[in-house]
Order: sequence, then C-alpha cells, then structure tokens
Amino acid sequence: MCFLLCSLFPEDYEIYVEELVRYAWGLELYKGMGSIEAVRSEVLAAMDILRNSCLLLNCGERHVKMHDLVRDFALWIASNRTEFSFMIKSEVVELWPKDESFEPYKAVSFKTSRIVELPKGLLCPNLKILVLGGDKKMTTSSEFFEGMTALKVCALNSRLISPDAFQFQTNLTTLHLESCKLLDISVLGQLKKLEVLSFSCSDIKELPEEIGDLDNLKLLDLSYCEELQRIPSQLIRRLSKLEELYLHGCQLLKWATESTVREERFASLSELNSFSNLIVLSLEVSSEDIPRDFVFCKLQRFYVCVGFDFSDFYGLKMDSEICPFSRSLKIGGSIIEACKQLFKDTESLNLKDMVGYPNLVPSLESGQVVFSKLTSLGIESCEHMKCLIDTTKQQVLTNAIPILQSLERLEVKSCDEMQVLFQIAELRSIQQGPRRHVSLQSLKVVTIHNCNKLRHLFPTYVADSLGQLEALNISSCLELEEIIPKTEVSNINLQSLREVHIAESTSIQQGPSYHVSLQSLKVVMIYNCDKLRYLFPTSVAESLGQLEVLDISECLELEEIIPKTEVSNINLQSLREVQVSGCSKLTSLSSLSHGQILENLRTLHIWNCSRLEYTFPISMAEGLPQLNEVRLQRLPELKGRDGNDIVLTLPSLQDLCVDDCPQLTPFIISAKIQVLQFLDMRERKQSCNLIVPKLGQKLSNMEYLTIINFEELFDGGYNLSSLKELILGDLPELRVAWKDPIQVVNFQNLTDLNVYRCGRLRYILSPTIARNLPQLSSLWVNECEELEQIIEKDGQTSSEGHHLQPIWLPNLTEIRIYKCENLKSLFPKSVAYGLPKLQSLTVRNVSKLEQVFEQSGDEANGSEEKEKVIQLPQLGTLGLEKLPNLVSFSPVGYHFVFPSLQSLSVTGCPNITTSFSVDSEQSGHAKTEAIRSIDENIVEESTGAQQTTWPIGSAIEWWS
Repeated sequence: MCFLLCSLFPEDYEIYVEELVRYAWGLELYKGMGSIEAVRSEVLAAMDILRNSCLLLNCGERHVKMHDLVRDFALWIASNRTEFSFMIKSEVVELWPKDESFEPYKAVSFKTSRIVELPKGLLCPNLKILVLGGDKKMTTSSEFFEGMTALKVCALNSRLISPDAFQFQTNLTTLHLESCKLLDISVLGQLKKLEVLSFSCSDIKELPEEIGDLDNLKLLDLSYCEELQRIPSQLIRRLSKLEELYLHGCQLLKWATESTVREERFASLSELNSFSNLIVLSLEVSSEDIPRDFVFCKLQRFYVCVGFDFSDFYGLKMDSEICPFSRSLKIGGSIIEACKQLFKDTESLNLKDMVGYPNLVPSLESGQVVFSKLTSLGIESCEHMKCLIDTTKQQVLTNAIPILQSLERLEVKSCDEMQVLFQIAELRSIQQGPRRHVSLQSLKVVTIHNCNKLRHLFPTYVADSLGQLEALNISSCLELEEIIPKTEVSNINLQSLREVHIAESTSIQQGPSYHVSLQSLKVVMIYNCDKLRYLFPTSVAESLGQLEVLDISECLELEEIIPKTEVSNINLQSLREVQVSGCSKLTSLSSLSHGQILENLRTLHIWNCSRLEYTFPISMAEGLPQLNEVRLQRLPELKGRDGNDIVLTLPSLQDLCVDDCPQLTPFIISAKIQVLQFLDMRERKQSCNLIVPKLGQKLSNMEYLTIINFEELFDGGYNLSSLKELILGDLPELRVAWKDPIQVVNFQNLTDLNVYRCGRLRYILSPTIARNLPQLSSLWVNECEELEQIIEKDGQTSSEGHHLQPIWLPNLTEIRIYKCENLKSLFPKSVAYGLPKLQSLTVRNVSKLEQVFEQSGDEANGSEEKEKVIQLPQLGTLGLEKLPNLVSFSPVGYHFVFPSLQSLSVTGCPNITTSFSVDSEQSGHAKTEAIRSIDENIVEESTGAQQTTWPIGSAIEWWS
C-alpha cells in the first residue's frame, strides 16, 4: 500500500517519507502495530524494497520520487482494485471537476494552487484520505467536508481554515495542516479519535486549551510555527498517550521559568517527563528555559537544541526533516546534566560555550560504553577544554568497546586551550590498551579551526585507524606543527583520503617525514602556511597517482613542492589543475614533472612568485597534451630554459594570460588559442613580434605562434581562427598590434577585444584585420595616450585593392572609448553602414576628438542621395561625455537615425554642431548641417510635430 500512497503526489514531487508514515498510521495500513515508531520502521523497510526494485528513486535525506511511468502504473493498479480506488489531480487543475462522481473513491489528491473555489455538499461516503494543496486566500469550511463522513486522513496545505471546518469529521485519526492560516482551532478538541495532529509551518499564535482534550493523541507536530508564543500550562501533561512531540523552529515560544508570572500560565518543560510513552522529541529552547534539576527522560529519537542561536538553523530546513529519524543534541553553555541520559544513544553532538570541562571523556563518561553510537561531533568555543579524550589516568579495560568507533564527522572550532585532540597513555601501555580506548575507524571528515595551542592532531596509534578518512580541513591553527607527530612507526595508511585543506597554520614546516599512503588523494589546497618549506617528501609523492588539484598560496618559505632526488617513481598522471601564488622562495615547478608526462594537466595558474624562474622544462612540451589555460602573472624572474623558449606548443591551449613578466623570453604557443591576454610588460624595450606559421605551415602537426617581445604583435601571415578573446594591457612599449601587408586567413571567432594603457599604440586595427572580424562583439579601448585611429586609414599600410572593400562588423554590439587624448576621430563614415547590431556607443574623456564618424574624400560609396540617411537600427545607448573639441557626430549633410534609442547622453561637448532629436515614435536622430542663422534653426525645430529637439551645444540627458 505504500507504493499506492506514493501515487497521491504529483509528477516529479519529492515525497517526504514521514508524510507516508502519518498517512499509513491514519489509514491503519499496519494493524496490530502499537506505536507510530513501529509503523515508521515498516514504512522505511517498504521504501527500501521499492527503491531496490527501482520503483522509487532516491532524492535526498528521507525523500523519494516516483517516476512518471511508474506513477501511471500505480494509478492503473489503484483504479482496478475495488478495495482502494484512487482519483489523482495534479498542479494543472484549475477547476474542481463538476460532472464527476466522487462516491466510489477512497483516496483523492489535488495538489494545486489554482482552484479558486471548493464545492459545497460534496458526496464522498467512502473517502478515507484527502490530500489538498491550495491558496491561503481560499477558505476551507465545513460545507466542503460534510459529505465525507468516513474520512480518516486529511492533509491540507496552504489553506485558510475556518473555525467549523472539521466539526463533522469525528472519524479523523490523522489531520495534517501545513502552512495553513488557522482562524480558530478550538473545535479540534471535539475530534476524540484524532491520533496524529500537525500544524507544521502554520501561523498559529497560541495552542487552545481544547487540544488537551484529545485523549488519544499520539503525535503533535508544531514544528516551524514561527508565530507560536504560548502553550497553556498543563496542556502537554493532559496528552497522556503522546508518543511524539515536535517543537523545533518555534522561535517565539515561551516556557514557564522561576521568574514567570503565575497568571501567564505557560507550559513548563518539566511536563515532558510526565509521559510514559514519549519516545520522540524535537525541541529548541534557551538555557534559561531549563528548570533547575530538570533531566530529559530517555528517548528513542530526539533533536534537542539548548542554548544555541536558533537563527543559525532557520532557512536551512535541515533539522525539520531529520528529526524523526535522528538522535541529535546541540548544547550551548553548561546545561550538560539535563541531557546526560541522552548521551549514550546520541548520534550527533554539538557543544558550544561549555565551561568547566577539560575534556569530553572521561568528564562526560557514563559507564563503559561512551558515545559508541556517535557519528557526528562538533565542539566550539569551549574555553577550558584541553583535549577530547584523555586516557592517561584511566585503567585499561581489555573488553571495553572503543570510544568513538562510529564517529564519521569531527569539527573543533575556537577552543583556545586545546593542545591535543587525544591524550593517549604512555608508550609502555600501548600493547595493552590505547587502541582499544580510541578508534577512529569510521571517521570520514575532520575540520579544525582556530585552535591556536594545538600542536598535532592524531597520535600515531590513533592515526593508524584512519583508513576511512576522506577529508581533512585545518585553518587558523597558529601553533600546529604536524598532523601526525614523528615516531618510529613508518607506515600509515590513509587510503581513503581525498581532500586536504590547510590554511593559516603558520608553524607547519614540512609535509610528513614518514611514509604515508595517499593513493586516493585528489585535492590539496594549502594557504598561508608561512614556515612550510616543502609539501611532499618523495616517499609520499610516489603514492599521489590520483592527485587532480594542487593549490598553494602565500607560503612564504616554500622552496620546493617535492624535494629533488636522483631516483624517483613519482607519476602525477591525474593532475589537472595547478595554482601557485605568493610563494616568494619557490624557483621552479619542475619537481612536479620529474620528466614524466602530465597528460591530464588542463590549468596552470602561477602568480606573485618573486623568485620563480622556470615552470616546466622545454622537454615537457609534448607531455602536456591537455593543457587548456595558462596564466602567468607578476613573475619578475620568469624566463625560459634550454634555448630561452617557454614552450606551449599545445593543441588544446585556449586561454593564455601573461601579466607583468618582464624577464619573459621568447616562447611558442598554439595558434588555436581562444583567449589571449598580454598585460603589464613594462621592462621590455626591444621590438615586439608575435609570429605564427605562414599559411599551411605546421610544426609537429600543430599550428603555433611565437611571442618574442612587446613592441609589435602579429607580424606575419597566420591563422588565429580559434581566438575568441584578446586583452592587451599595460604594454607601454607596444606600437603596433597588427601590421600590414598581411594575409590573414581569418579571425572568425574573435568576439572580445580589450586594449588599455598601451601608451605608444597608434592604432588598434589594420584595415585588413578590420575586414576579417565577423564575430567581434565588444571593443573596449582605454587610456591609450598616443592612439590616433581605431582603424588605420586605407593607404597608410594597406595592400593594393583593400581600400575598395567596405569594412563590415556585422556582430559588433558594444564600443567603449575612454581617455585616448590624441584621438581625433573614431571611424570613417563608411564604417557606420557596417554596424547593423551596434547597441551601445560610449565615448568619454577624449580631449582632442573632433568627429565620431568622419568623411574622407575617397569614401563615397554610391550616390549622394542614398548616403544622406544612415541607420544604426539596434543602437539603444549613445553617450558622448567630456569631449571639449567635439564638432560633429556625423559628417555635414548626413542624417543618422536610431530607431531603438533608449538612452542619450551628450554632456561636456560645448563645440558640437550636430543637432539631436527624438521623434514621436521614440526614434533618435542626429544631423550635422551647414551653418545657418538662428532664425532658420528655430523654424525647423517648430515644424517637427511631437518631436523633442535639443538646442545645438546644450547638455542632453534623456531616457525613453
């Protein structure tokens, strides 16, 4: 039947298993089961069977999902079984079916917020379960329910519930009201058969006294009733059969304390101990709410949070759905005694701001079995705690169950006095006891943060049990010297360790000096470890065959990643990403290769390493077949080796950034590059060329280009058809980017060109290049003081015939030109015809600019009549700002039209003679005409019906 219950939910719905438990209880699907917990076990077992049979899909903690085809099959089964007929409607339903009889149905589900009105007098004599989602604006009243006399389970979501809604439903055993607006629920006290009642996430402010009349109630769920402020005194005590109580997420709920005024009559936590059947409890309270000498009774499952900042958990919905299945304690302050009976069965324990406890064990010990079920442990800001486990003064118990043997997650934060995690007995007793005291055989994740007196984490005898450890995270442990201290033991197997993150641990000087097997390690990230001299000894590095990511930052004393040795079997065949920054003593990365092929390396980022001279030797060129992205930044000593070439002749290289590498010698890169950046090459004084093969020329079946220096770029005939992004910045010696004559096959994929602070650059594009940029989308030029032209004029360097071809930039959408002091015009007028997709044009702080689009004598491209009107059909933003010498936007006699204009800004242009206007259809216009009298101007301005025309030379700020 659980299979059929799952079909009550819409397609692709994530079904919370606890809902099925409550429905199953109300429908008595498991007759003879005496408790809800027993039914829960049966439902969970059924879910496992259905998942293993592929009839249900897993989707998170305690959630399942039913595939559409399986759901259709379940509905087909239900429709052919007379003992349990289903009718299911999903979210698309907008109207309640008017012409359909509901008499035969025993289950009806409408999960929709579109039904605006519920029917009245609906006849459903056989209906046992109703699941209905909706809108809080729609009222659910007794007139809708009065024909459902057999109803046992009712689940309403997002409804406005009227006071009399359930007065006729005397057979109800399960009532689930989630996210409902409840006007008055005192009438629910008349539902004497009610056993499961949930108000989860509903806006109820006070639980009425009448709820205490529900003599058979076994489960009460008030979770996340964020408006709930009061439960009347003694109401909880009256619910004598209560088995499960959920009160987490009730931020405003008040409890009776010693200072409470008697007339307020709030419930007291001491009422919880009046039940003989209570086995499941969820609760979030402050330390002040705990009565003196109060101790929680023994529970099977619990989520108890005392003295924590509850806002840390809200919004996560983490605990609200784990509670029925977990055994979790969160204790803030020193309210330890109240929870001692729960320690033995606790699976998740978080302690915060605990005072007066030097350790967890033996201080919190309760008998021989200590935290044997604990899977998650978190300790934070416990200022007196010096260690977690102290076995130095305990008698060895040869038959004792090891402490923490089930622990999977360990987190310790801000424990200022913590010196070691585990204080183990002296060496003489090792054979008899210590491993039996502490075993971390299940530990998977360790996080240690801000424990400044901690010197090491794991004694060798404990570390030997860490075979399941998967992740190690250490940060801000200033005195930490070693993860595992040096001993005579030579082999420690960390076979499952996948990730290591260490940051701000300034006392670590070296990696492990003993042999540790790290055959599963994939990610290593080391930040701000100031004294670290090397990372892996050779003996450890030989086991790093699965390492994928290596990220080292701000390790000021790091000299080598792996110490050099004459004989080495190191093979980092899986390494795909290397990032190194701020390592001022590191001189080379060659220890990573040891002559081996790094066949999976895709990303290499090196920056701010002041002494780094070499990356990989030239012999490695053929050993980096997958290298895709290289960024070399702020490397003042970086240079080549073996003939002064940095070799990156790689078919896969797509992204190269070279930034502030003044000693960079010639190097070769693939011509299939997609992103190319040269930045801040200030010390290069020689002429600069970037050479690629002549057309059809290959080297080892790879196209390549050579960067020699940075005064001229791209001097030759070559194919850069893969280049998508080119950034040239802070190149003070760069004079020419492209130089004609040139036979360029194409730059067909270049989309972004950004040039900034190239002080000696005279033009951006040669005419040949400008005619071969079909995909160029963005052109940014900034702070190029000597720039004279964006596109070099035909005839200056062009080859014969090119001046006859128009320049067409069909995909250029954005042009930004800033602070280019020597630029007098932007483009020839003919270029305007080739900008069909231009959306934004902004020119700012160009002091000598006189024309945006200029006319030259040889640009006539047809009759003068046809050239009078030029449209920029998609131009939405036009900005001309702080251009003191600008005379015209367009040549005299030309009329530019902008039918898509949304923003126009013309400011700081006192000498402009172009007039701007916007017509009744919101199209923009720009005209530059021969000088006329003021009277003539006024006459023309007045003739434009519903047209806004600004006076010539005036400031304009306009938005559509």
